Amino acid sequence: MDRRSLFVEVGESPDAWIGRYGKQVDVNAKNHGLKFYSLDWIAKNPGQLTVRNGSSEIQLDVVLGAMGTFDDEYPGEGLSKIVITTGLSRGETIAHDEARQQFFALLKKIQNAGWKRWIYPGDPRLSGEESFRYQIAEDDTFYSLDQSYLPPLGTWMKLSDRSQWKFFLNDAVLSVRFSRDQDRMKSDLPGAYIVWLELESKNEVQRSEFQGEERRKWKTLYPGARQKQLAERAKQEKKLQARGYKVDANYKNPDE
Repeated sequence: MDRRSLFVEVGESPDAWIGRYGKQVDVNAKNHGLKFYSLDWIAKNPGQLTVRNGSSEIQLDVVLGAMGTFDDEYPGEGLSKIVITTGLSRGETIAHDEARQQFFALLKKIQNAGWKRWIYPGDPRLSGEESFRYQIAEDDTFYSLDQSYLPPLGTWMKLSDRSQWKFFLNDAVLSVRFSRDQDRMKSDLPGAYIVWLELESKNEVQRSEFQGEERRKWKTLYPGARQKQLAERAKQEKKLQARGYKVDANYKNPDE
Protein backbone atom coordinates (compact mmCIF):
# COMPACT_ATOMS: atom_id res chain seq x y z
CA MET A 1 0.00 0.00 0.00
CA ASP A 2 1.26 3.47 -0.90
CA ARG A 3 1.97 5.18 2.43
CA ARG A 4 0.61 8.45 1.06
CA SER A 5 -2.74 6.78 0.25
CA LEU A 6 -3.58 6.52 3.95
CA PHE A 7 -6.24 8.94 5.13
CA VAL A 8 -8.73 9.36 7.99
CA GLU A 9 -11.93 11.38 8.36
CA VAL A 10 -14.36 11.89 11.24
CA GLY A 11 -17.67 10.19 10.50
CA GLU A 12 -16.19 7.28 8.57
CA SER A 13 -17.37 3.81 9.52
CA PRO A 14 -14.85 1.50 11.22
CA ASP A 15 -15.47 -0.94 8.38
CA ALA A 16 -14.06 1.65 5.97
CA TRP A 17 -10.77 1.66 7.90
CA ILE A 18 -10.64 -2.13 7.95
CA GLY A 19 -11.54 -2.28 4.27
CA ARG A 20 -8.67 0.03 3.34
CA TYR A 21 -6.00 -1.05 5.82
CA GLY A 22 -6.93 -4.62 6.75
CA LYS A 23 -4.68 -6.17 9.36
CA GLN A 24 -2.94 -2.85 9.96
CA VAL A 25 -5.97 -1.91 12.07
CA ASP A 26 -5.92 -3.07 15.70
CA VAL A 27 -9.42 -3.37 17.19
CA ASN A 28 -10.12 -3.00 20.92
CA ALA A 29 -13.71 -3.91 21.79
CA LYS A 30 -13.16 -4.54 25.51
CA ASN A 31 -14.82 -1.33 26.71
CA HIS A 32 -18.60 -1.49 27.07
CA GLY A 33 -20.27 0.75 24.52
CA LEU A 34 -17.04 1.96 22.88
CA LYS A 35 -14.73 0.40 20.33
CA PHE A 36 -11.27 1.67 19.42
CA TYR A 37 -9.59 1.24 16.04
CA SER A 38 -5.84 1.94 15.84
CA LEU A 39 -3.14 2.37 13.23
CA ASP A 40 0.44 2.41 14.53
CA TRP A 41 3.94 3.02 13.21
CA ILE A 42 7.37 2.79 14.82
CA ALA A 43 9.39 5.92 15.51
CA LYS A 44 12.20 4.83 13.17
CA ASN A 45 9.76 4.47 10.28
CA PRO A 46 6.84 6.88 10.85
CA GLY A 47 3.78 6.93 8.66
CA GLN A 48 2.30 9.50 6.33
CA LEU A 49 -1.37 10.28 6.80
CA THR A 50 -3.88 12.69 5.31
CA VAL A 51 -6.59 14.23 7.51
CA ARG A 52 -9.68 14.74 5.37
CA ASN A 53 -12.74 16.84 6.07
CA GLY A 54 -14.89 17.09 2.97
CA SER A 55 -12.66 18.63 0.29
CA SER A 56 -10.14 19.81 2.92
CA GLU A 57 -6.90 17.85 3.37
CA ILE A 58 -3.96 18.12 5.78
CA GLN A 59 -0.86 16.05 5.02
CA LEU A 60 1.09 14.73 8.03
CA ASP A 61 4.51 13.19 7.44
CA VAL A 62 5.84 11.94 10.81
CA VAL A 63 2.85 9.99 12.16
CA LEU A 64 3.25 7.52 15.01
CA GLY A 65 -0.37 6.48 15.45
CA ALA A 66 -4.06 7.17 14.85
CA MET A 67 -6.96 5.91 16.96
CA GLY A 68 -10.63 6.22 16.08
CA THR A 69 -13.46 5.89 18.62
CA PHE A 70 -16.81 4.31 17.76
CA ASP A 71 -19.76 4.77 20.12
CA ASP A 72 -22.25 1.89 19.93
CA GLU A 73 -25.02 4.27 21.05
CA TYR A 74 -24.62 6.39 17.90
CA PRO A 75 -23.71 3.86 15.19
CA GLY A 76 -24.85 6.09 12.36
CA GLU A 77 -22.17 8.65 13.21
CA GLY A 78 -19.24 6.35 12.50
CA LEU A 79 -15.94 7.30 14.14
CA SER A 80 -16.88 10.34 16.23
CA LYS A 81 -13.33 10.97 17.47
CA ILE A 82 -9.88 10.39 15.95
CA VAL A 83 -6.63 11.09 17.83
CA ILE A 84 -3.43 11.27 15.78
CA THR A 85 0.03 11.22 17.34
CA THR A 86 2.85 12.77 15.35
CA GLY A 87 6.34 14.19 15.70
CA LEU A 88 7.80 17.48 14.53
CA SER A 89 10.89 15.86 13.03
CA ARG A 90 12.19 12.39 12.26
CA GLY A 91 14.93 12.67 14.87
CA GLU A 92 14.48 11.95 18.57
CA THR A 93 15.35 15.54 19.48
CA ILE A 94 14.84 18.94 17.92
CA ALA A 95 16.01 22.46 18.83
CA HIS A 96 13.29 24.28 20.75
CA ASP A 97 13.26 27.20 18.33
CA GLU A 98 12.97 24.84 15.37
CA ALA A 99 10.15 23.00 17.17
CA ARG A 100 8.36 26.32 17.64
CA GLN A 101 8.65 27.11 13.94
CA GLN A 102 7.69 23.60 12.80
CA PHE A 103 4.66 23.58 15.09
CA PHE A 104 3.41 26.89 13.75
CA ALA A 105 4.06 25.71 10.20
CA LEU A 106 1.64 22.88 11.00
CA LEU A 107 -0.91 25.36 12.34
CA LYS A 108 -0.50 27.40 9.14
CA LYS A 109 -1.09 24.27 7.07
CA ILE A 110 -4.30 23.67 9.03
CA GLN A 111 -5.46 27.25 8.42
CA ASN A 112 -4.68 26.95 4.73
CA ALA A 113 -6.86 23.83 4.62
CA GLY A 114 -9.83 25.98 5.68
CA TRP A 115 -9.99 25.41 9.43
CA LYS A 116 -10.96 28.45 11.55
CA ARG A 117 -10.07 29.17 15.17
CA TRP A 118 -12.67 27.85 17.62
CA ILE A 119 -12.83 29.17 21.18
CA TYR A 120 -14.93 27.25 23.71
CA PRO A 121 -18.15 29.32 23.97
CA GLY A 122 -17.67 29.81 27.73
CA ASP A 123 -14.12 31.15 27.34
CA PRO A 124 -13.09 34.77 26.71
CA ARG A 125 -12.36 36.04 23.22
CA LEU A 126 -8.69 37.00 23.29
CA SER A 127 -6.50 37.27 20.22
CA GLY A 128 -2.80 37.46 19.45
CA GLU A 129 -0.42 38.02 22.33
CA GLU A 130 -3.36 38.54 24.71
CA SER A 131 -4.40 34.89 24.33
CA PHE A 132 -0.92 33.73 25.35
CA ARG A 133 -0.74 36.19 28.22
CA TYR A 134 -4.02 34.82 29.60
CA GLN A 135 -3.20 31.16 29.08
CA ILE A 136 0.17 31.42 30.79
CA ALA A 137 -1.14 33.55 33.68
CA GLU A 138 -4.06 31.20 34.35
CA ASP A 139 -2.19 28.00 33.39
CA ASP A 140 -5.35 27.16 31.45
CA THR A 141 -4.29 24.48 28.99
CA PHE A 142 -7.91 24.07 27.83
CA TYR A 143 -7.89 27.59 26.38
CA SER A 144 -7.66 27.84 22.60
CA LEU A 145 -4.62 29.92 21.71
CA ASP A 146 -4.50 32.16 18.63
CA GLN A 147 -2.77 30.31 15.81
CA SER A 148 -2.14 33.54 13.88
CA TYR A 149 0.33 34.80 16.53
CA LEU A 150 3.85 33.34 16.50
CA PRO A 151 5.17 33.81 20.05
CA PRO A 152 8.84 34.54 20.71
CA LEU A 153 10.93 31.65 21.98
CA GLY A 154 10.72 32.89 25.59
CA THR A 155 6.93 32.76 25.52
CA TRP A 156 6.95 29.38 23.76
CA MET A 157 9.09 27.93 26.55
CA LYS A 158 6.61 29.16 29.18
CA LEU A 159 3.68 27.24 27.68
CA SER A 160 2.54 24.23 29.67
CA ASP A 161 2.31 20.73 28.28
CA ARG A 162 -1.02 20.10 26.55
CA SER A 163 -1.39 23.74 25.55
CA GLN A 164 -3.79 23.72 22.64
CA TRP A 165 -5.13 25.41 19.56
CA LYS A 166 -8.68 24.54 18.45
CA PHE A 167 -10.27 24.81 15.01
CA PHE A 168 -13.65 24.21 13.37
CA LEU A 169 -14.62 23.12 9.86
CA ASN A 170 -17.58 21.23 8.36
CA ASP A 171 -19.13 20.19 11.69
CA ALA A 172 -15.85 18.97 13.17
CA VAL A 173 -13.56 20.38 15.87
CA LEU A 174 -9.80 19.88 15.65
CA SER A 175 -7.58 20.31 18.72
CA VAL A 176 -3.80 20.52 18.29
CA ARG A 177 -1.64 20.01 21.38
CA PHE A 178 1.98 19.32 22.17
CA SER A 179 3.98 17.76 24.98
CA ARG A 180 7.72 17.94 25.55
CA ASP A 181 10.33 16.18 27.66
CA GLN A 182 10.52 18.17 30.90
CA ASP A 183 14.12 17.02 31.41
CA ARG A 184 15.11 18.80 28.18
CA MET A 185 13.80 22.30 28.78
CA LYS A 186 16.94 24.42 28.34
CA SER A 187 16.13 26.66 25.40
CA ASP A 188 19.69 26.53 24.04
CA LEU A 189 19.78 22.70 24.03
CA PRO A 190 17.69 20.21 21.99
CA GLY A 191 14.26 19.19 23.26
CA ALA A 192 11.90 16.31 22.48
CA TYR A 193 8.31 16.87 21.35
CA ILE A 194 5.12 14.92 20.63
CA VAL A 195 2.08 16.47 18.95
CA TRP A 196 -1.55 15.31 19.12
CA LEU A 197 -4.32 16.19 16.68
CA GLU A 198 -7.74 15.30 18.05
CA LEU A 199 -10.70 15.42 15.70
CA GLU A 200 -14.23 15.30 17.09
CA SER A 201 -17.59 15.55 15.41
CA LYS A 202 -19.69 18.57 16.33
CA ASN A 203 -22.26 16.19 17.79
CA GLU A 204 -19.67 14.57 20.06
CA VAL A 205 -18.40 17.97 21.24
CA GLN A 206 -21.92 19.04 22.14
CA ARG A 207 -22.76 15.72 23.81
CA SER A 208 -19.67 16.00 25.98
CA GLU A 209 -21.39 18.80 27.90
CA PHE A 210 -23.68 16.22 29.50
CA GLN A 211 -23.48 13.03 31.53
CA GLY A 212 -25.78 10.06 32.14
CA GLU A 213 -29.40 10.44 31.12
CA GLU A 214 -28.87 14.07 30.12
CA ARG A 215 -26.34 12.94 27.51
CA ARG A 216 -29.13 11.04 25.74
CA LYS A 217 -31.14 14.27 25.56
CA TRP A 218 -28.24 16.41 24.34
CA LYS A 219 -29.97 17.70 21.21
CA THR A 220 -32.76 19.20 23.30
CA LEU A 221 -30.52 20.43 26.11
CA TYR A 222 -27.58 21.84 24.19
CA PRO A 223 -29.13 25.17 23.05
CA GLY A 224 -29.77 26.08 26.69
CA ALA A 225 -26.26 25.00 27.67
CA ARG A 226 -24.81 27.14 24.88
CA GLN A 227 -26.62 30.21 26.20
CA LYS A 228 -25.16 29.56 29.65
CA GLN A 229 -21.71 29.23 28.09
CA LEU A 230 -22.06 32.57 26.32
CA ALA A 231 -23.23 34.21 29.54
CA GLU A 232 -20.14 32.83 31.28
CA ARG A 233 -17.99 34.20 28.44
CA ALA A 234 -19.44 37.69 28.93
CA LYS A 235 -18.82 37.44 32.67
CA GLN A 236 -15.20 36.38 32.18
CA GLU A 237 -14.55 39.06 29.58
CA LYS A 238 -15.82 41.79 31.89
CA LYS A 239 -13.45 40.63 34.63
CA LEU A 240 -10.50 40.46 32.25
CA GLN A 241 -11.18 43.91 30.81
CA ALA A 242 -11.03 45.27 34.36
CA ARG A 243 -7.58 43.66 34.63
CA GLY A 244 -6.35 45.34 31.46
CA TYR A 245 -7.00 42.65 28.85
CA LYS A 246 -8.25 43.64 25.41
CA VAL A 247 -11.22 41.49 24.39
CA ASP A 248 -11.65 40.70 20.69
CA ALA A 249 -15.31 41.63 20.35
CA ASN A 250 -15.20 40.92 16.60
CA TYR A 251 -14.52 37.22 17.10
CA LYS A 252 -17.43 34.89 16.36
CA ASN A 253 -17.31 31.14 16.77
CA PRO A 254 -17.32 29.51 13.31
CA ASP A 255 -20.10 27.14 14.39
CA GLU A 256 -22.51 29.97 15.21
